[in-house]
Amino acid sequence: NIQMVILIQVSRPHDAPLLTRAEEHLLTVVGHRDGAGCAHEHVRLAVLPLNAKRSQWKSAAQLLRTFLSANLQEGPFEVIEIQRVDAALKDRGWKEGEPLPTGLGLSEVARQLGADIVLRGTVTDWGRHYLVLESWVKAAIQLELLDAQSGEVIWSETKKNSRTAGLLKGPTGFQSIATAPIMGLKTSHLERVANELTRTLAHDLVDSPAVKAYVSEPTL
Repeated sequence: NIQMVILIQVSRPHDAPLLTRAEEHLLTVVGHRDGAGCAHEHVRLAVLPLNAKRSQWKSAAQLLRTFLSANLQEGPFEVIEIQRVDAALKDRGWKEGEPLPTGLGLSEVARQLGADIVLRGTVTDWGRHYLVLESWVKAAIQLELLDAQSGEVIWSETKKNSRTAGLLKGPTGFQSIATAPIMGLKTSHLERVANELTRTLAHDLVDSPAVKAYVSEPTL
């Protein structure tokens, strides 16, 4: 294909928001011999703080958000640093560890960050449970991926993960009866469940037909 590119230099204040993908494409005119448009080149993703269904799950929400952001790095997105997202939210009255303010203008936050899409969600289950001969850890999240400007939901999913330890699933013998359920309660096991959960969700998001269509959608 024959392409023609016209670059326009624009003067912007040093503290002005980054250009959104739409603005970038307004500065570039691409002509194709066959008249076809081009796919989105860089889709910027902002991972918002996760809400927690229970107040005692706030630290879990922060951990799961960190895992999500890390696991989405391999996808077709430019994932904006969590610190930058938090700074933009604090400018609008958000306090770390608290739910997002009611009526928060996501489009304004996204514009400041130069984000095209935002990921938000809620931790719906989290914790460790212990019985005499068995223990388990579990985590569950509900997520939504939205177009930053229109607010349209591109993708959503709810998923849970768990890990069980105890007499029936551990090694045989007296030692397993005494220690296996307790071992199943280790924080490392809960973190492993959380990381596996977010890895699966990140894969489902990237592999979603709706997300693939959004990423490859012609811009012109």
